[in-house]
Amino acid sequence: MQGARRIVTQSPDGRATIPGITMNVRRVVWFGVSALAIATWFASASTSGVRAPVISVAPPRSTALDRSSALLQSEIARLHERIGPTSSPSGSRDLFRFNIRAPQRPVSTRATVPVPDAVPVVAIRPALKLIGIAEDSSEAGIVRTAIVSAPGDLFLVKAGELIGGRYHVDQVSADAVLLTDTTTSEPTTLALH
Repeated sequence: MQGARRIVTQSPDGRATIPGITMNVRRVVWFGVSALAIATWFASASTSGVRAPVISVAPPRSTALDRSSALLQSEIARLHERIGPTSSPSGSRDLFRFNIRAPQRPVSTRATVPVPDAVPVVAIRPALKLIGIAEDSSEAGIVRTAIVSAPGDLFLVKAGELIGGRYHVDQVSADAVLLTDTTTSEPTTLALH
């Protein structure tokens, strides 16, 4: 015989025992529980033939709000009839022909107001803020870097550099930065707060 072999144990009374009976009981119980679960599932999923009775609802009574709403609707319809077009459109305009132009009206000449040539330029303070200064020791001495914030930007600049292409950094001291606006040549000082 080839393949797997079954080992049979011997009980104290001398008979060989195979636990087949307990296995059959387990199978029957397992099959019964499974069948009961499936039957319960189908029973809960199916609909019963009993329907709820249909209760007729009495029509709602007319209230003051309904009456005023009906009155308003009739008034709106009367006004639409009143403001409707009273005459048919004239035949002078054809929507499907684009080359015929209506006669142009003469252009009225109005007195023009002279615009002053030189508008005084109001100096606008830059929206820059000095938020810090960094110092670095080098062979040439102390080199300071200004940390300047602008709306949506942060600049790390030294003396001689430009901020945003508009402000030239003239000097960076221990607690302030001297800027010059390149468009108006107006100096501005940003101090550390």
